[in-house]
Amino acid sequence: MSSGATPTRLLVAAHRGIYHITELAGGDFIVTIYRRYQQLFLSQGQPKEDRINQEIPEDSVDRLLQSDELGKAYHIRGMRPDQFISYGATQRTLTQFSEAG
Repeated sequence: MSSGATPTRLLVAAHRGIYHITELAGGDFIVTIYRRYQQLFLSQGQPKEDRINQEIPEDSVDRLLQSDELGKAYHIRGMRPDQFISYGATQRTLTQFSEAG
């Protein structure tokens, strides 16, 4: 990091299930977790183990990369920085925030 640079950390939100929490365990993230998922996670005795660095099966990655949208986010040069604002997931998130008020 260059002198004077501000360190950043990824904010993870919008979980759709407990596995979104368990599979990120051990990562250097800031995580927001809906209350209902906090309660489920704590009540179900989920294992407390690092999972962020576990290998993802290659066939799973191959199936996911059949989606053009995911490929844009997955590949290092999948999209230019100026394309991020019109990226589908970005637009969905912005819409959810603007509709929530």
